[in-house]
Amino acid sequence: MAEPQRHIRAHTSLRGVAATLVILYHLKFGAEYRFPFETATRFFDRGYLWVDLFFILSGFVLSYVYVGDRPAAFSPAATRRYLVARFARVYPLHLATLLLLVAFQTALAAAYALAQGDSFFDHLTPRSIGQALVQVPLLQTWGFYDDAGWNIPAWSISAEMHAYLLLPVIAAALAARRRTAQLILFAAPLAFYAALVAQGGSLDLTMRGGIARCLAGFFLGVLIFELRGVTKSWSERTLLVLQLAAAAGSLAAIAFVPVDAVVIPFFALLVLSTWEDRGALARTLGAGPLQRLGDWSYAIYLLQVCVITIFGFFFYRLSDLLGLAAPVDRAAYMGAVLAITIASGAIVYEKFEMPARRRLTARLGGRRAARGAAGAD
Repeated sequence: MAEPQRHIRAHTSLRGVAATLVILYHLKFGAEYRFPFETATRFFDRGYLWVDLFFILSGFVLSYVYVGDRPAAFSPAATRRYLVARFARVYPLHLATLLLLVAFQTALAAAYALAQGDSFFDHLTPRSIGQALVQVPLLQTWGFYDDAGWNIPAWSISAEMHAYLLLPVIAAALAARRRTAQLILFAAPLAFYAALVAQGGSLDLTMRGGIARCLAGFFLGVLIFELRGVTKSWSERTLLVLQLAAAAGSLAAIAFVPVDAVVIPFFALLVLSTWEDRGALARTLGAGPLQRLGDWSYAIYLLQVCVITIFGFFFYRLSDLLGLAAPVDRAAYMGAVLAITIASGAIVYEKFEMPARRRLTARLGGRRAARGAAGAD
């Protein structure tokens, strides 16, 4: 098991950008009016694809931190430290955001039942309660329900837990038969994306197919890590050209190409060409504001539906009273949701996410695991 490595600033910032773009995707749901720029292309309708960038980044970064240049089977102690670090990284905030939504919807259901004189369970159904119970242990991608319910983005955390469990197996395979393992890491994603293209399917797979979608991206990220040495000889100019091509290709594929899987090679090239933090685009991504956005990205990602649900409930009632024109209403809502989500993400990262992560890591894994957690993304 590798020791913690240099922090990849560009990759951190990419997570922040992707999390923000996912917010813009979720803002389309339930909208009675959308600006022309939102509907002129498919860009804002296909924001779910940024989650695939998360999966690729996760495979690369976890390999970078835990596998390193010389893969070796994880010892039992190293496996424990790794799993504790992963659990402490994702679970506290997942549980907190789920409980926040449950508390809000429970209070709302009780208020409606009291005001209307009907049953509490007319407003908070047994099905939604079942969905919440499935989400507590992050089992929503096991197919118990067709839709996510509650904190919708948490489906990807559920899927990624399976990838976390496989990383020690991947490390052992790379240590034993590196070329064979690399071939599998290439063939498995290729087969998944090829089958998807052949069927004309969408990558918007969550409750059913979400685990396969996650593993395809994660395996690709591990493979990119294995091949990352090719960039060592690339000049700054070459890196910049490739970075710009990858970024432009990603944006264009999402906006204009109807086949979802076309964006995956561009995401892969973006991850590969920025990992050294060389090249003008990578250095721009590593700048302070984008770096902080990346630090807050997990909180932003899990808080967005909380903000949309709770703030939206009050906002639309206020806008109805004020009689705002549709464009004004839409602009105010979009701006407020973005601002509140990012600001609350910053606060939650500093005041809850990181303290909870450190405490849980120390409690479950001991001091050595707590020291290593700071370098593990």
